[in-house]
Amino acid sequence: MTCLLLSLSIDIIVFAIDLPNIDVKGFWVPILISLVITVVVMCIALAMVYRVYKKNLPLFKVLDEKGICDELIDTYRSVFPRMNAMNHIVLASYLQALDRLDETQQELDIAERYVMADVRTKAYYSEILIGLRIRQRRFDEAIMLYNNYNQMMEAYCRSNKDAICVQHFANGAVLYAYSGNFNAAMVCIRKTEATVKKKRGFAFTRNTALMAVYLIQGDLRSADNIKNMMLADLQTFDEFDFEAYKKLAYKDIEETEKLFDPRLQAQ
Repeated sequence: MTCLLLSLSIDIIVFAIDLPNIDVKGFWVPILISLVITVVVMCIALAMVYRVYKKNLPLFKVLDEKGICDELIDTYRSVFPRMNAMNHIVLASYLQALDRLDETQQELDIAERYVMADVRTKAYYSEILIGLRIRQRRFDEAIMLYNNYNQMMEAYCRSNKDAICVQHFANGAVLYAYSGNFNAAMVCIRKTEATVKKKRGFAFTRNTALMAVYLIQGDLRSADNIKNMMLADLQTFDEFDFEAYKKLAYKDIEETEKLFDPRLQAQ
């Protein structure tokens, strides 16, 4: 998309510069050359998108029909037989969703051995690892990891409004609340607003973290209100890319209750 916009911008600039010479012989030559370049770039871009889509099609089919399951793990490994760091991290996220936490850690350990050249890979790795530590109730380690990665993630989130960014602030809200700093936890919740406005589905990640903050704080009424609001919204919300993501939202709510609801801990 960036290449296409750049090519179109060049076309417009070339046309604007040559506009006073419209009656001059050869006026249309540079315009036509620019248009040809744009068409070539567009074709290359579309070919690359199609190639990625075709490669991932078996994964999309399993996600659409069966959700996150053992078959998805097997399909992912067959689609990416020679995995890079990001592949191992994505696989770790699927394994974590299936509660296969030991295998999640193994995939993250493998990913760590690679040189993570791009920031997005590092960002995704950090949030999956921190989320794993929270699920394992290893909160002190999660806090240490969050502090280590926070500067990088703050910079990442200034430039990117995506699921990784929302997860970072959601993790931060939970960990600050666990540390007793509820003001900082609410600051993290507010920092998700720009990204949530961009894609409404991210609101469930944000609100689940807010529910956790209230549970840790002991404000059970507010936590229950947030939970009931999410459960009601999930019944009619239809903007997830796959039905599996709706099931994950339900599962996140359940896991958060298990981790932080004192009423369940007392049973």
